[in-house]
Amino acid sequence: MRRNTLIVGVVLLAVGIIMAGAAWVEFTHSLTSTLSSSKGQEGGAMYAGQNGDFYSSLLTAGPGSEIIVSSNSSDVHPYLISSGDLSIVNSENIGNYSIAASLIQGNSSGYSELNGTYYVVTFGTSPPSIAYIVASHFSSLVIEGGLIALGAILGIAGLVVAIIGAVRKPRIYPQRPL
Repeated sequence: MRRNTLIVGVVLLAVGIIMAGAAWVEFTHSLTSTLSSSKGQEGGAMYAGQNGDFYSSLLTAGPGSEIIVSSNSSDVHPYLISSGDLSIVNSENIGNYSIAASLIQGNSSGYSELNGTYYVVTFGTSPPSIAYIVASHFSSLVIEGGLIALGAILGIAGLVVAIIGAVRKPRIYPQRPL
């Protein structure tokens, strides 16, 4: 029984170390990819359109990407629309073509699980002050962080079980009289 406990502990420890290590390698790779891909996808330039609108540079979002749009004024309402809809939107029908934000906090909006090309569009008489950024693979970073934590928990549990198995004395059964 003592030997079985020790073996289970060592196996848990090994699985935890391998899981945490592999998740850490993937996490750092994804983090580097996210930061490098988002550097070319950030800005605040807004260009005048033909329908009294102002639009951003073309934003390219890979599978699972997120776009964060922020305005320094509560009077400006930025909309995120698919690039194919830019020529047909106006101030009256923008609500039909805009993508719903998954998170709104103050003057910032977050759009998640995107894939494709998009524009940030606003309407007004002068160019608004808006900032936008594309963050690729953000959801995978969260999953990989969870796998690192799970691997660490398994590793610690394996270490504790292995120590218990190693220091526990064998059970001695009393002899029964015949």
